Amino acid sequence: MKILKILLYVLLALVGIGIILGLVGPKTYKVERTAVITASPDAIWPHVNNLRSQNTWSPFTEVDSAMVIEYTGTDGEIGSSSKWESKKMGNGEQTLTTVDQNKGVTTHLKFFMPWGTSESDAYLNMEPDVAGTKVTWGFGGENDFMGRIFGSIMSMEKSVGPMYEKGLANLQAVVAAAPVMEMGKKY
Repeated sequence: MKILKILLYVLLALVGIGIILGLVGPKTYKVERTAVITASPDAIWPHVNNLRSQNTWSPFTEVDSAMVIEYTGTDGEIGSSSKWESKKMGNGEQTLTTVDQNKGVTTHLKFFMPWGTSESDAYLNMEPDVAGTKVTWGFGGENDFMGRIFGSIMSMEKSVGPMYEKGLANLQAVVAAAPVMEMGKKY
């Protein structure tokens, strides 16, 4: 009987802590990484302007070789999307929401969690730099109650930031390996 009381108190304490974290946890999140890629924006553009191309250098697709990805719509056009199912990376979908040639793209992400859907907006921005092109990859959004709890316990910066750094390095390698077209331009 005494053990049941102790377990009940522990359970009540955990629920109380969860409620407090859900109320005071971070309301928003944003993770962003930037790298200068030694190529012009038009050489990088074909590797960021559509979801299929992004998945060739994305570190998230490297995590699970059994990941199933389904594409819908005309890739590279607003409204095109990819949907993935993965035992290691979870399930979700990404929809292209803006396309600004040689400047960047934005997407809307949905992650399907056991407790509901989590949504974010992601972006890949490019701007000319003296050493090539400054590419910024990021995402952010608002935390719901469960997101505030997890945001108090886990760091998005520490879990997603290194993946973005690896992805930008992968993008540099893909762009460097791309064939050179006439007039010295890569595509």
